[in-house]
Amino acid sequence: HGMRFLPGDMLYQVTDLSSVWVIVDIAEQDIHQISTGNKARIRINAYPDNVFEGRVTYLYPALSSATRTVPVRMELANPGQLLKPGMFAQVDVMTTARTAVVTVPTSAVMDSGIRRIVFVQIGNGRFEPREVTLGQRNRTHAEVLTGVREGEQVVVSANFLMDAESNLKAVIN
Repeated sequence: HGMRFLPGDMLYQVTDLSSVWVIVDIAEQDIHQISTGNKARIRINAYPDNVFEGRVTYLYPALSSATRTVPVRMELANPGQLLKPGMFAQVDVMTTARTAVVTVPTSAVMDSGIRRIVFVQIGNGRFEPREVTLGQRNRTHAEVLTGVREGEQVVVSANFLMDAESNLKAVIN
């Protein structure tokens, strides 16, 4: 009572929430793995025990220069209207299966922003820093395209100490 509005003002917004969109920012180096139709598993912070299933329906045509990501839209059913606009989600997108690859734990990789180094055991308590080229990654492992061969042992923790020691030896010598 007593409110006023002008022509063009939005008074109500009617939305069908039986199906919702999740917009995910995919890193530039990973966008080649995503295509329309890929399945996705979505977890919402508000419902940590629920896993929602969705599909990639659209890859936006522009890259964000600030974040170096491409927005990807996924659609999923919203049974019981649990999902609300603006909620945050963790998303796992299912991509095509690959043949066996060499991987290392992500903790083994020292990334300076310019190069990526892994310390490889060469015997008798000695280690060698090797520059590696990485491929696909997940939360725990990274694919190694070059620099480490299958069966070689790598340092997975405290590698920053090994890097500091090798830098010190380089200065002294």
